[in-house]
Amino acid sequence: MEGFNLCAMTTRPQFPSIEDGNPTSSLICHQMTSSVAIPTQNFSVGLNLLHTNQQINQTATRAGVNSLPNASKQLLMHAKYQATIITLGQQALATADLSRLFHTAATLVTETLLLDSCSIWTVRSDNLSLQRVASTGSSPELIDASKVSLQVQNWIRHLLEQDQSSFSSPQIRELQSDDCQFSGVRSALSGTSVRILGQASPLGLVIGYATNDCPINHDESQFLQAIAQVLAVAIERKRSEELLHTQTQVLEAVTSGVPLLEVFENLCLLLEQQNPGALCSVLLVDPATGTLQSGVSPSLPQAYTEGIEGLLIGESAGSCGTAAYRGEAVFVNDIASDPLWEKFRDFALTHNIRACWSSPFFSQAGEVLGTFALYHQVVCEPSPYHLQILKTAAHLASLATERHHASQQLKQQALYDDLTGLPNRVFFLEKLSQKLQPESIHKHESLFQKPEEFAILFMDVDHFKLVNDSLGHSVGDQLLIAIVHLIKRCIRSTDTFARLGGDEFAILIEQVENTAPAQVVAERIRALLSFPLMLQEHEVFTQ
Repeated sequence: MEGFNLCAMTTRPQFPSIEDGNPTSSLICHQMTSSVAIPTQNFSVGLNLLHTNQQINQTATRAGVNSLPNASKQLLMHAKYQATIITLGQQALATADLSRLFHTAATLVTETLLLDSCSIWTVRSDNLSLQRVASTGSSPELIDASKVSLQVQNWIRHLLEQDQSSFSSPQIRELQSDDCQFSGVRSALSGTSVRILGQASPLGLVIGYATNDCPINHDESQFLQAIAQVLAVAIERKRSEELLHTQTQVLEAVTSGVPLLEVFENLCLLLEQQNPGALCSVLLVDPATGTLQSGVSPSLPQAYTEGIEGLLIGESAGSCGTAAYRGEAVFVNDIASDPLWEKFRDFALTHNIRACWSSPFFSQAGEVLGTFALYHQVVCEPSPYHLQILKTAAHLASLATERHHASQQLKQQALYDDLTGLPNRVFFLEKLSQKLQPESIHKHESLFQKPEEFAILFMDVDHFKLVNDSLGHSVGDQLLIAIVHLIKRCIRSTDTFARLGGDEFAILIEQVENTAPAQVVAERIRALLSFPLMLQEHEVFTQ
C-alpha cells in the first residue's frame, strides 16, 4: 500500500456544521483537511495533528464529541481509529515485547475513545484465571500482582464467552472487588469489554471505562475489536516465536554436549516462563526396573519430586506412569476424581497438584524413553496450545535422550572393552597420564602434602592361547570373563582394573605408600586363580 488516506473529504462544503458557525467544527475541519492522503510511512504525523491541538485536548470528552454534528464527529473519529490501529499494528510487527505493546494499546484506546481507564488482561496457562498485563493509571508492580480467578468471578468468565459486552454501574462494582483489583473505575458509570480471541480460544480481554453514562456505539465497537485482533495476532505470533526459540535453545544445548538433565531443566524453565501457571517435569524410563526416575522438575515441590522418584510404570500409575505404560498421551484434568490417580491422589493434593497432562517420548525404534508432563494447581483442561507444547517438548526430549544415549554408546565403545566391560588400554593410559602430569604432582606439593603415590599390577593368563586353540574362542571368552569376576573381588572400587588387550590386564592401585598393598592384591589374585574353572563342562587351569 503506497499511501493511506485518513480522510476522503477535500472541500469545506462537505461539513454541514461549518455553516452554523460552530468554532469547534471549523477547527476539526481544518485538521481533517490538513491530513488528506498522508503516506503510510508518515501516518503518525496525521495522528499527531489529531491529538496535539491544545484546544481539543483540553475540552474533549466522550460526551462532548458525541454532541458534535454527525458528519464532523464521524470524520474525526474514523481518522483517529484508522491511525490508531495502524500505529498499533506497526508496533506489533516491529517489536517482540508484548508488555510494551499491551501498554501502548491500553494508552491508545484510552486516548482515542476518550475513556477514563483501559486495562488489558490475558488468560493464564490454566485457562481459569486472568492476569492484568497493562492498565492506564496503574504502576507496573500492581499490574504484575493483579490476577483474577474465573472460578471466583463468574461475571468475568461471562465476558470471555461474549464477543463484546457493555456494562453499567452494578456490574462495575463487581469488578471493584478485592479479588479483581481492577483499577481506575471507582467513579465509572459505563464500560465495555472485547475479547482478544485466538484461533482456538480466548486469549484475554480489553476492558474500558468512562465516568459518564455514554454507551459504546457501533463504530467504537468495531475499533475495539480491531485493536483486540491486533493483540491476538501478536500474542499467537509471540507464542510461536517462543516455541521456536525453545527448540533452538534446546537443540543448541544438545549439539554442544550439555548434560542431559541440564538440557531437560532448561526446557522446563523456558516453557514455564512462557506459560505462567504451568509446572513442567521430565522423567526417564529405567528399563531394568520398569520405573520412571532421574527426573527434572524445577518448579514442583521438592517433596513431591522425591515422592515420584522410582514411579512404577503401569495402568493407573498417575498420568506419567500410565502414559509410559500405554505409549500415548494421558490427560487428567481433575486429579481429585480421576481413577488413574487413585493410588497417589492424596499425595498429589497434599502438594496442591490438581491437574496433570503427560506425553511419552520415544526412541527411533519406538521404545518409550520417558515422559514430559505439564502440571497445574487448579482443575483445568488442555487447550490446543498446550497440546502443541506437549508435542514439541516430547520431540525435543526424545532428540536429547537419543543423542545422549548415542554419545554414551560411543564413549563406551571408545573407552571400554566390549567383552568384559572393563576400561580399555586407551582409558587406562589416559588415567595414568593424568596421574603423571606435573600439575597433578605440584597440586599436592603446594598443599604441603606428599605427591599421591600409586602402584600398577600387570598380568596375563597362562596358556590362554592353548585354551583358544583346543576348546575354541567361545570358551576362551568365557575364561576371560570368569577371571575378571574373580579379580574384581580382590580390589577396591576406587582402583582401576583394565583390559589392555588379549589376555593382558592391568590394575592401578591408588593411595599407597609403598609396594606392600600391591603385593597383597597380587597374592589374593594368585590364590583365587590357583583353582580350576569349569567352562562348558571343561575344567580349565590358569596356572
